[in-house]
Amino acid sequence: MILRVSLCAAVTGATFWKLGGTTWVLTLPLWGLALARPLVEAAFQLPALSRRLATLGWEGRYTEFDGLRVRTYVVGRELRVAAADVDAVLGWRDTPIGQRAQSLRIDGRFLGAPATYPVRILISLLENERSPTARRFRHWLEREVAFPHQARQQRSSGEL
Repeated sequence: MILRVSLCAAVTGATFWKLGGTTWVLTLPLWGLALARPLVEAAFQLPALSRRLATLGWEGRYTEFDGLRVRTYVVGRELRVAAADVDAVLGWRDTPIGQRAQSLRIDGRFLGAPATYPVRILISLLENERSPTARRFRHWLEREVAFPHQARQQRSSGEL
């Protein structure tokens, strides 16, 4: 792409220098021919780029439960889950367990990580929850988030 642009610029510059001010317009079809294919290929890559940019600002690991994002953060050796994502999955805002969980959440810093729940505390809270979504979420947290994190911690410290 850089080679094509530099070639077109050289031809346009030479035309302008040799033939005068208005003759550079004659090189516009050359620009179109040289840049058509790269621009069309770039247009086809825009959807993939937009999907990548959508998650670019997320700090931490991205996991998914029932099509909803759940961000996980490792703070020291402790694994935490973004509180807003848990609230979106379980709909905890106005429930008694949600109010109890609000007191256990760790608030985020300004322009830093969001408010989070420690995973071990969240799993213990979900043990008494009766809704099917909460049970599936607890099982998912244990199997897909907490256990792999523990295994990574053990491998990194050489405890296996």
